[in-house]
Amino acid sequence: MTHDASSELPSIRVYVACLASYNAGILHGKWLALDDFEGPEELQAAIFDQVLKTSTEPYADEWAMHDYEGLPEGYSPSEWPDWADLFRIRDLLEEHGEIFEAALSLSSGDIDYAEEMVTDYYTGFNYDHFNYADYGQDFLESTGMIDAVPENLRYYIDYHAYGRDLFLGGDVQEHNGYVFYTH
Repeated sequence: MTHDASSELPSIRVYVACLASYNAGILHGKWLALDDFEGPEELQAAIFDQVLKTSTEPYADEWAMHDYEGLPEGYSPSEWPDWADLFRIRDLLEEHGEIFEAALSLSSGDIDYAEEMVTDYYTGFNYDHFNYADYGQDFLESTGMIDAVPENLRYYIDYHAYGRDLFLGGDVQEHNGYVFYTH
């Protein structure tokens, strides 16, 4: 178990385009890093000042996010995201690192549930190369259940089958080596 939850994750950047320019066949927009702003209001002001006001097109008052970098694979925003959600994801990534990234993927992008998974359902187990045998053995040892088995019989335990059954039973789920209880 060797994943580092505090490893360096990429910063979140968004490409915001002016729709008046886009509709006129002109690519006009700017990459903006969330780390450069205190919050959603400041980012929205930057979009107005740095993207819409600098457009050569009249009536440049609408924007869309056309690209992004650094968002976890489990989250896919629309062209008009709630900026507060992106800042919240950034803050949760800073606090929990890859553990939150795994939870967000397992929660199908549900930020509230991913945060709940990290705080309430993370098992503490993480593996560079996940396999059922290691998890089955770690689970039995960490819960103390293995202590009920006489030492001379422990060699007969099929840890792989036990670990696999925990997953098949829906008790736990794993993403990128991070293991979470499901309830």
